[in-house]
Amino acid sequence: MKLDMNCEILDLNGDPIPNADGSPLTLRTIIIGATMNLSPEESNRLSGEQKLNNYQIASKAKNEDNPSFSLEEMNTIKTSVGKRFMPIVVGRVWGILEDNDNAPKIEENEIKNGVVN
Repeated sequence: MKLDMNCEILDLNGDPIPNADGSPLTLRTIIIGATMNLSPEESNRLSGEQKLNNYQIASKAKNEDNPSFSLEEMNTIKTSVGKRFMPIVVGRVWGILEDNDNAPKIEENEIKNGVVN
């Protein structure tokens, strides 16, 4: 599934949620933060392979504007976001990730709600 890393995460009023520096919070920022910021307990629990997978997901999010993620990577993103972010962010990001399967077909490279088809 291809995602738009520049998709802004919106609050319940439809306004962009600001980052600490005042810039809009994006899907890119969320995915990198969720996969790279492990608690000490979680870091001890994850295998080297799982940590490598998290790193590869974060690298894709950082280096590509519209990366493709496998189903396994999408599940890792959902789990990581669910553990580390407040409900509004979890709801918005999970909505973006889950909508792709049921989204209406749109023109190639057209962006709809953070998903690039």
